[in-house]
Amino acid sequence: MAIVARRLFLHSEGKILGGGGGGGGGPAPPPPPTIFYPDASPEVTCMDGYTRVNTTWTTWPLIRAMSGTSANTNETINIVRIRAGTGPIGECYYELYRAIMLFDMSVAIGHTVAIATLHIWGLDKEDNADKVPWLAVFSSNPASNITLIPADHLTLGDTLLSDIIAYPDFDAAGWNIFTLNAAGIALINAALGADGIVKLGFREARYDAPNIGPFEDVSNKMINLVWESADHPARHTPYLEVTYA
Repeated sequence: MAIVARRLFLHSEGKILGGGGGGGGGPAPPPPPTIFYPDASPEVTCMDGYTRVNTTWTTWPLIRAMSGTSANTNETINIVRIRAGTGPIGECYYELYRAIMLFDMSVAIGHTVAIATLHIWGLDKEDNADKVPWLAVFSSNPASNITLIPADHLTLGDTLLSDIIAYPDFDAAGWNIFTLNAAGIALINAALGADGIVKLGFREARYDAPNIGPFEDVSNKMINLVWESADHPARHTPYLEVTYA
């Protein structure tokens, strides 16, 4: 029977609230928290942010394989973007963004997750070439749990860990909810068998992940999906919600 969801997590200290000791006839300890957030700046055990390639005109295979040119965990937004411009024929790409999001679930080590959803609050979207991009959750493996470096751009996997939200369904002024699939649940449970840090990310799922260049020989075209980060003042902080087995 699934553990009943209880929001008992004091995020700033990573402690479980409520309940008493399990011994001496006292009440049983409470279940672990069911909602987890990335740390806002200054990050302590986890974070969210984005990496990007910003380069001169190049081909799709080259920009997709490039290490990042910058990374940020202190912005108020996270971004997934593919951008092309007026470059030479076949060499029109110059921006590619991916996002990384880590959750500290160490208080739940030893438990097993059965269901998980990842929630982000959309802020903006653009698809001026009518390519109908998709957004989905993927794995990540940054060098640090609390900051990003440009090289982390290449650590995102290409296996879908969630369902897909297509461009028309992406809410640019509300919550977007991704349900993790069996591979995503397995990643969480593997983390709960180790240090408890769940390492996820977002990338464009229709073109970037499967390696299909969306634009060819076009002028000023962009796929852009934007959502609030943990540092956004509105505090629609991304969160991972789980149900235990």
